[in-house]
Amino acid sequence: MAENFIEQLKAGHSRAYSKLIDDYQSMVLNICYKFLRDSDDAKDAAQEVFVQAFRSIKSFREDAEIATWLYRIAVNRSIDALRSRKRKEKWIAIKDSFETLTRIVADHSKVSHPEKAIELKDREKYLHAALNKLPAKQQSALVLSKCEGFSNPEIAELLDVSVSSVESLIHRAKQNMANILGENFRQKL
Repeated sequence: MAENFIEQLKAGHSRAYSKLIDDYQSMVLNICYKFLRDSDDAKDAAQEVFVQAFRSIKSFREDAEIATWLYRIAVNRSIDALRSRKRKEKWIAIKDSFETLTRIVADHSKVSHPEKAIELKDREKYLHAALNKLPAKQQSALVLSKCEGFSNPEIAELLDVSVSSVESLIHRAKQNMANILGENFRQKL
């Protein structure tokens, strides 16, 4: 019977697909939830598991158990979802840091003397231009450290690098910023 079921799946019979989902949906959903700890994310991942199963059923080796095969797909999909979530959270934190930097510079530019306001606006323009010239990881490490106040271990986790790499990134970012901005700003970095 199991061989006949696999043959029906490989032939693309919709009843076989419905049976596959009915028989294994709860198992797949539980596996995904154990990894993701969020019911909506687990449902999305479980759906992706069955889509992948449908797409790759022709390569299924019939000497394996279908439950084991689905289990492996569910674990891999869940791990991919976790990685994607972590990347998304990392870039949201970096984007928020840049928005904070912009607010800080804008707050400093609200002064009563017109000459001072123009000078600060110019500095803001040069600062943003210099930041944009930095390599992405240097830029991120510098903003997370100096604007957001993250510690080096926190930055290492966000950027998925070692603490010593963060220290190096910040050091090189400061050097590059100083070179870009020129001697007048070297003391302020």
